[in-house]
Amino acid sequence: DNTIFRGNNLVAVLDWEEACFDHYLFDLAMTMHGFCYINEEWHPNLARSFLAGYEAERSLEPDERKSLPLFLRWTPLAMAGWHLRRYSVAPNPRQAGRIEQLLQRAQAIFDLEY
Repeated sequence: DNTIFRGNNLVAVLDWEEACFDHYLFDLAMTMHGFCYINEEWHPNLARSFLAGYEAERSLEPDERKSLPLFLRWTPLAMAGWHLRRYSVAPNPRQAGRIEQLLQRAQAIFDLEY
């Protein structure tokens, strides 16, 4: 979702559906949740590689680096809330599955490294 590929190359990440002003770490953690899992398993090497690529363009401040684990814990809950809001308007099994998936990620991420 919210990505544009040319062949196998990612060329853009976008999300205009919920555009707002927020902390950089929120978007960073959301994107890590989108790209650092394979078959619902967190891959620390992907996370480290992603962060290295990110920091090649914009270095994290020490306080941001310290806060990133909190954002990694918070963002699946925020996404689950967004899906729950949509599910309450128009229930469907796919949405229910996504809510469950995100809640499981939120629970599991507390013990994961990045």
